Amino acid sequence: MWTTILYFTLVGLVTAEYGWKHGTLYRYEIRGRSVAGMHQVANQFSGVLLKGKLTVQPKSDDTLTLQVHNFEQAEVHTNFSNGWSTYVKDHDVNYKPLPVSDKPFELKFKNGVVDEMYVDKTLPTWEVNVLKAIASQLQVDTQGENLKKSKTNHVPVESETVGVYKTIEDSVTGECETIYDISPLPQFVLQSRPELVPLPKLVAGGQVLDIVKTKNYSNCEQRMAYHFGLTGLTDWEPASNQMGTFLSRSSVSRIVVSGTLKSYTIQSSVTTNKIVLAPHLYNNQKGIVASRMNLTLEAVTSSSGTPQPVPNPRTVKNLVYEYNAATNDENTQHHHHMRYTQSDAPLKFKTSSESSSESSSSSSEEGLHGNKRMNIGMIRSRRSLEPRQMNREENGSSSSSESSSSDDSGSTSTSSSEYFWQPKPTLTEAPNSPFMPYFIGYLGNTIQASSKVNGVLTVYKLAKEIGEQFVYGNGITGENTLSKFNVLVSVLHTMNVTQLQEATEKLYYPYSKVVQTSEGDDQQYQAWVTFRDAVAQVGTGPALLTIKQWILSHKVSGAEAAHVVGVLPDTAHYPTTEYINTFFELVKSEEVQKQRYLNVSAVTAFTNLVRKAQVNRETAHNRYPVHSFGDLTPKNDKVVSEQYVTYLETQLRKAVQLGDSPTVQVYIRALGNVAHPKVLAVFEPFLEGHEQVSDFQRLAMVASLDKMTKVYPKLVRSVLFKIYQNSGEAPEVRVAAVMQIMKTNPPAQTLQRMAQHTNYDHSRQVSAAVKSAIESAASLHGPKSYQLAQNAKAAVHLLTTQEFGLHQSHNFIRDYVVKEEELMYKTHFAYIQGEDSVVPSSAFYTVWRSLGGYKRQPYEVSWLTSNAGSLLDLLYDQFVDVGHSGKPVHGNAEPVVGDWTFEKIGKLLNIETDYLDQVEGNFLVSLFGTKSFFAFDNHTVEQLPEYVKYVARQLRSGKHFNYNKVYNKHALQVGFPTATGLPFFYSFSTPTRVHFAGELKVVAHPELEGESGDYVPLPKTAGISGTFNAMYTSYTEGVLGFTTPYNHKNYVAVLGNNVHVGAPFKAAVEFDFEKSKFQAKVQPLEQNTHKKLFEYSTVAYTSKHEILDLKPIAEGDNTEEVHVRPVQRFETTVGQAETGFAFDVKAESEQKFWDWATVYNAATKHDGFSSLLFPLYEVTINNYNYTVTYNPQESTAKYVKLFFTYEDLFKTGETGTRASLNKHRDSSVAGGDNDAIPSSTTPANEQRQKEFLQRAVEGIKDSYARLVDVGVQFEGQTKAEYVTTAAYSTSSVDPKSRFLFFFGTQPARTTHYTKPYQVALHVNTEVPNVPLTDFVKAFQANPTSHVTAKLYFGENVNSGGKVYVQGTLKQSESRRHYLEHHPLTALCKRQMAEGNYLLPACRNATASANYFDQYKFTFNYEGVPDFVKHYLYKGYTVVRYFANHYVTENFVTTTGKESQLDVGVRFTNDLSAVNVSVETPVLYTEFTNLYVEDWVAPLVVVHPEYDFFDRFGQEVFRAQQYPTCVVDTHQATTFDNTSYPVQVGKCWHAMLHPVFKTEYGYSGQTTHYYDDAFSVLVREGASYQKELLILLDKYTVQVFPTGSSEVVGKVVVNGRNLEFSKESVAQFKYNGDYILVHVYALPNGAVRLLFPQTDFEVIYDGPRVKLQVSNTYRGRVRGLCGTFDGEYVTDFTTPKNCVVQDPTEFAASYAIVDETCQGPARELHQRVLNVPCYKQTVLLGDVISEEEAGRYQPRMRSSHSNLVRLAKQPNEGRCSKLRSKVVEQAGRTCFSLHPQVTCSSKCKATSKIEKRIEFHCIPKTIATKHWVEMIKNGANPDFTQKPANEWFKINTPEQCIPN
Repeated sequence: MWTTILYFTLVGLVTAEYGWKHGTLYRYEIRGRSVAGMHQVANQFSGVLLKGKLTVQPKSDDTLTLQVHNFEQAEVHTNFSNGWSTYVKDHDVNYKPLPVSDKPFELKFKNGVVDEMYVDKTLPTWEVNVLKAIASQLQVDTQGENLKKSKTNHVPVESETVGVYKTIEDSVTGECETIYDISPLPQFVLQSRPELVPLPKLVAGGQVLDIVKTKNYSNCEQRMAYHFGLTGLTDWEPASNQMGTFLSRSSVSRIVVSGTLKSYTIQSSVTTNKIVLAPHLYNNQKGIVASRMNLTLEAVTSSSGTPQPVPNPRTVKNLVYEYNAATNDENTQHHHHMRYTQSDAPLKFKTSSESSSESSSSSSEEGLHGNKRMNIGMIRSRRSLEPRQMNREENGSSSSSESSSSDDSGSTSTSSSEYFWQPKPTLTEAPNSPFMPYFIGYLGNTIQASSKVNGVLTVYKLAKEIGEQFVYGNGITGENTLSKFNVLVSVLHTMNVTQLQEATEKLYYPYSKVVQTSEGDDQQYQAWVTFRDAVAQVGTGPALLTIKQWILSHKVSGAEAAHVVGVLPDTAHYPTTEYINTFFELVKSEEVQKQRYLNVSAVTAFTNLVRKAQVNRETAHNRYPVHSFGDLTPKNDKVVSEQYVTYLETQLRKAVQLGDSPTVQVYIRALGNVAHPKVLAVFEPFLEGHEQVSDFQRLAMVASLDKMTKVYPKLVRSVLFKIYQNSGEAPEVRVAAVMQIMKTNPPAQTLQRMAQHTNYDHSRQVSAAVKSAIESAASLHGPKSYQLAQNAKAAVHLLTTQEFGLHQSHNFIRDYVVKEEELMYKTHFAYIQGEDSVVPSSAFYTVWRSLGGYKRQPYEVSWLTSNAGSLLDLLYDQFVDVGHSGKPVHGNAEPVVGDWTFEKIGKLLNIETDYLDQVEGNFLVSLFGTKSFFAFDNHTVEQLPEYVKYVARQLRSGKHFNYNKVYNKHALQVGFPTATGLPFFYSFSTPTRVHFAGELKVVAHPELEGESGDYVPLPKTAGISGTFNAMYTSYTEGVLGFTTPYNHKNYVAVLGNNVHVGAPFKAAVEFDFEKSKFQAKVQPLEQNTHKKLFEYSTVAYTSKHEILDLKPIAEGDNTEEVHVRPVQRFETTVGQAETGFAFDVKAESEQKFWDWATVYNAATKHDGFSSLLFPLYEVTINNYNYTVTYNPQESTAKYVKLFFTYEDLFKTGETGTRASLNKHRDSSVAGGDNDAIPSSTTPANEQRQKEFLQRAVEGIKDSYARLVDVGVQFEGQTKAEYVTTAAYSTSSVDPKSRFLFFFGTQPARTTHYTKPYQVALHVNTEVPNVPLTDFVKAFQANPTSHVTAKLYFGENVNSGGKVYVQGTLKQSESRRHYLEHHPLTALCKRQMAEGNYLLPACRNATASANYFDQYKFTFNYEGVPDFVKHYLYKGYTVVRYFANHYVTENFVTTTGKESQLDVGVRFTNDLSAVNVSVETPVLYTEFTNLYVEDWVAPLVVVHPEYDFFDRFGQEVFRAQQYPTCVVDTHQATTFDNTSYPVQVGKCWHAMLHPVFKTEYGYSGQTTHYYDDAFSVLVREGASYQKELLILLDKYTVQVFPTGSSEVVGKVVVNGRNLEFSKESVAQFKYNGDYILVHVYALPNGAVRLLFPQTDFEVIYDGPRVKLQVSNTYRGRVRGLCGTFDGEYVTDFTTPKNCVVQDPTEFAASYAIVDETCQGPARELHQRVLNVPCYKQTVLLGDVISEEEAGRYQPRMRSSHSNLVRLAKQPNEGRCSKLRSKVVEQAGRTCFSLHPQVTCSSKCKATSKIEKRIEFHCIPKTIATKHWVEMIKNGANPDFTQKPANEWFKINTPEQCIPN
């Protein structure tokens, strides 16, 4: 009976309100665990198991006293059969007491939820966090006390037992949104899960309720986390539920209670916290850190007396994890120690700036339904950390993300007053970084707090050890050297400035002290380099001060200092305002500014950091640890606009005034790096023409806005669009604007407008850039590019149909996703074509790579030049060709016939001089962890000879070099608490070492430093010798785990990957430039030492790691590799039989070494570029190691010799006389057998080379042959030889050509697999010459061609296999029928009827007339080995597989002959598809209707006249690979394809004349022509036949009509007739062996003149002249052929540089009116002098509005449409206003297109600026008067859609202030 009474009494006690009753003691069993492992690879885990007892006793109605007893820990490092949660019996592990105090602590509840916690203030923080983890299991909000407003909320009321609702709830892992799911737990479930309700008798009349809580870490008010390294491009919220596919974080609690929701007993409570992530960011197989904390009720008993009080209590305001102190003081236990007293709440002093944040807090309070806890007087802020989510009601009426703030941008509203943040990092002390092991690993403090750690000594030892291993190199991967570098960086991270300076004094050892023969010196230097680069990677304030001290004390300088400073934007971890200001002072220091290379690096690095830390708030939030320290820089701080940008603007203006172009470019780039809106105001006067800068410098300004396109895309897009749409702007600048617009994700409307404009834009360059950009954007597939692709697709059909070649500006945007591996890349390649070269004047390449959603910093490379052609000319001018005497070579020209000179022609034409633009340029490249920027101008280039000579003097006697750089390619760190209260951490890093060392010696003749004035002599011979040791090693390490501060251990899972490439060798190289020969001798650097040449390895392991050991985890005593399956091993030695050099190849893997399925899968999931970007990225995780090592013991060769020879031979007639087109002469050698079988097979054999040349030309009239001979010889104890010789001979007048090829091998040792082998191929072709200037004759011609070939192969070519080939290439009748009825043919015939044979239509029709569309080849073979047949069949099966939809096979009725193979090829009539048939003795196969891509057609569709390069150039350059100008009978066509009527009459007209340049220098004005200049004059003779006069320097070439159809022209050079015909070639040579002109007749009698030295040709057929020139003449000519600048609108430019409309006037302007001139040309020429002159000028306009310049109070949107308020002056908003401007003129009124700033009546302007703005002018009407009155009354009519037809300069106020 007493038992029953006691039972019901206890039931009554425990079922009081919320279940806690006075006089009752609750005893719970504590069970917990935290483990780390690669759970998707193997069930191997490292971690800890926890157990103990917890007693809970009510102290008052709202307070509980708790006490932990017998708390123990067991370490585990083993395999768990059922995964991380496998049950482990206590006796299977070794539990040891955990130093957790049994002192009581208290929880204070408010309406059932924990409100405060009281603990002994002496408890260390880590222990408090463990207690919080335990207490978090008792946090149950069954009444929705902290309810968060949500559409899905259903809070149970009355007797309801089912509910779902959201709350904001604190637990040890954070104060975050929590979803409650409540449901009754059926009794039958409890029968199988009795542990859920261990005391079922307590249920009594109530129910068992199952309460599940799910945390949403993406929506937190107090997120405790540390992170570093995410880019602004990576749109992850650090430490949220999901970070792409890289990391997912979950926490689910299950609380089983008995009773009711208002009166219950917690029977059991368990929280499971999983952190699942990819160790290397992208892996499909993940790792895990799993934690579980479990309370299970054991007993409920009555208690006697009051609970023990908390000794020395301090108040903890919630259950959220507290940051450890992370200091170097062992006695400091709390991160906020001494920051507040024991009072219930700390004092919180607010500034005025904080009051606004408080108001925003209250607004977010409204999202908490029923919350009675107000922010006032409370420590913890109730302000949402994610306003985009927390302030958003979940009823579907939320605003879009467009309205969120960039400054916050999903980021924490982090005010500096948050109590839980760590102290802001300072410059002199190490930061208090939470979660990172080296900061909290020693009882919650840094390792520096331990007496076992001497930071300076540790750094010294580590640096020395790493430096020693770097010297030897071989063991870097095996000795974990780069992992030690990570340890070194981590240790340095914890050190203050004094310690770093001490370490500097111990390790400093400059390269100047190194004696090359001293190994000890090299080790000391490498130790210093290691320390130097490690400090640069640290990113703390002390590290910055240390680097500053190095620079100021000259410990580092020049390039070394530049490389150190250059990495700071990427390595700075804590860029506080103090940090950035210190960097700013360093930039401004005299020591930095006087070192140009360092100054450029410092300025660009500083500005990049400013953008990341202060301007781009998204990057600042994602990259830096704002959840640990708050915002590192104030959001509204004006230091960027008022100090940094102002300083950069001042420097820019100074450089502009001085005309210092390189400095101007540096500060333009620096301002662009900042990407602050004020930069637009700085650029405004220059972009709008108010202040003078060059076109190139304006181009550089537009190019520098690339960073702003990411930070403020809408703002800068508006500016860029106005620059683009200004047709008066320079084309290069407009193209740059197009490139930048595409980076801003432009809307469809913008792209449609741009696409439509391509149909009438006068600039082909701009149209080409727009078209290529939109077309490529429409093809994007990546998820981040979806919107851009859709917008582009909406515009692509509006583009012009005109096709643009690669010689015009282009934008190429491409992306690709390797879905299986979560890898992605996006590239943007753009180039700007200048007017003076086919080489782009500017090019930009950027590639973004994404690993599992983590977007790395982009790789960038770019160059900008003002004029590529001028730059190349200037570079060429710095070198001079000299004779063997060392004196400059001067040609001995023959006397000139006549008095024609360039100067005379120019004077007669009255050509206006072009001023030589200043050469300007820069290039930028991301390399070795830094971005290097180099700017130059013509003065820089002109200093090149001096620099080359300086280097040559040093290299003549040998120069040592030793470049070393260690940097971190990637750095990512994340940390946050687990459910057990232990800190989780993850780090990802790729330390990389680049090493180039050796000695170089250069000897040249003539000597480079010889006496050639201000020029560099071009050497005839050169020898380079020396030693070279190149090494690249990287180690990628992903570490995931947790730390136990009480025993300074990490429990981790690690995935490491090594890549090592080494190339140590000694070489001697000889160049003979005159004879086109090259020879090299190469040998291993250390003949008797094993050298690792390549290693690629991956290892996964788990570990219990002792933090204070300060060594790599892999070297720990408790580290075990993770194995999936048994390791397969393969070892072999290769190369010794083939070459004599032996290389050990070792492979270890847990997968198959090789299978075709793996290769196929890799090929199908990658495109070509992704396979290069991600070549070694593996989806799965397994251990493997592939190594290649040089083995000297097995090597019989000591060195290798390399030989290369190029020869050519011109055979005229049958005499064999040589003339070399490469300016080299040699004697002819009689030939032998006309096959490709040489008399000698040794490398560099001159006899074989002469044989091949002679055999190649034999029997071919006037043939020209070229030979390439390559040989490799391995010598030592054995000898191996490899030879390849190829010769090719063609003729302009003989249809025959010949190709000879030989390849021979003689291995070092003959084995079954390595035997001598030879291949000899002899090909003869017979291709008839076809007419090129007459379509009808070309169409009537028979182009059928024949090919014969003999292929011999085997150990000896005379006794091995033989293959004979007979081939025919012809044109089918159906193809001819197709051509005959083609519209192009009809157009050509109409033009021919008018006497015009060479206009574009006819040229294209003539070329099309002779393309082959049918090929037939017969292969007869004998002695072909079976293995050759086998591999040929394998190749066929691969082709059949990929073309399976197009193939048919016949094995039954074959008609093939034995030992014969027939191949037929038939193209469709339009050459767009092809059928291929193959017939063998056993099989007939046909591939039908295979589509031929446009770029493939030049490869496979053959023409008798045009070779592959001609055909390919025709396709990709749209016929501009050899630009063509024509003067036809009645029409002319310019190089830029403008056709117009012309009648030259009997008066010389300049068809082409060079434009000379006038240059102003120190010696005054100089005028000169280009060295390769020439002039072509044309006039009509008798019977409308043309006469030509071609002037080349001192030589005059005249062409006269003969009146004969056999050969229509006579060629005279300097008065000498050249004899030639259709069967023979004539040449005119000068200076002995230089060919001036090469002449022969075409089949239709036309004369072809080739000028090899000046690279142009002329075809003359009597009434017509066709001129083809090299692209090197772009922009350098005038005449009837136009300006040749790529733009048709400038073609009609007269000698006075006037653009005229009338082609007759244009042609007349180039008439040479001398005494011989007859006809109307004389009168027309005089008339054209009086026509209006419209010169090509640049018109600049108002492209930056008042708002965009920040002079008007705007509201603009940044990268994520977040509102950003630009800086404005006080009172300006009340004083200034926008008002349309009105200009009255005679008979019309003009209105400004855009309103302009004016001062109100009560204000005045402080100063005014002159602006040139656009106006719309219309005749005066009633409407205009009405608009004027509206404007006077304050209205602003919208004129933005009106065209601008006038420009006026007006004065606008810069600032308005009250009167």
